[in-house]
Amino acid sequence: MALAIAIAVAAAVVVAWLEWTGGAGSSTAGSRSSLARTTMLLAQPWTSAALVITSHSLGAVRIGMTIKQASAAAGRPLVEVGDDVYYPAYPAAVGPARGLSVLAGGSGTVRCVSATARGGHPPVVTTAQGFPLGGTLAKLRAVYGARLRFMPRPAAGGISPLPGYVVAFPDGNLVFWVSQGKVDQIAGGQGMLPSIDCS
Repeated sequence: MALAIAIAVAAAVVVAWLEWTGGAGSSTAGSRSSLARTTMLLAQPWTSAALVITSHSLGAVRIGMTIKQASAAAGRPLVEVGDDVYYPAYPAAVGPARGLSVLAGGSGTVRCVSATARGGHPPVVTTAQGFPLGGTLAKLRAVYGARLRFMPRPAAGGISPLPGYVVAFPDGNLVFWVSQGKVDQIAGGQGMLPSIDCS
């Protein structure tokens, strides 16, 4: 299993490099098509031991999918727990939720994806750049460098008035929330900010 995780992370690094640079040498349709095929190779259901989260996906679940499509991709039915937030359904015998969720927009499509260590038992979740859920703030800064932006707690409040860190990509943002020096939640989506609750 450790080998499978290492291979998935290595492949994710290739995808991240292509995303970061805009493709293999150019931003032509062919490069984007190659990127899409490579990304699909990484797609894992949420029942897997390890998942990759990006600004547009968590495992096989992608931004823009309907809840029905996302349920099929996750490998478990996604059930609404309130305010358009969906968690995977697990039988009581399996145990508590795995800390994975999506937020659906008004059109019933996935707007953001999230993995949290708060109260859940998530699988091993890493970003395409190799940063793990549960990693330290120091490691987060080392992995993302100058691209990492701190966003203070919004003065106006809101549903989730928390500070956090954001890394922007062409297709969306990755957001990191830190508690006691460790990242305890990562979310991805277009326009995602720490003040948007995706869980």
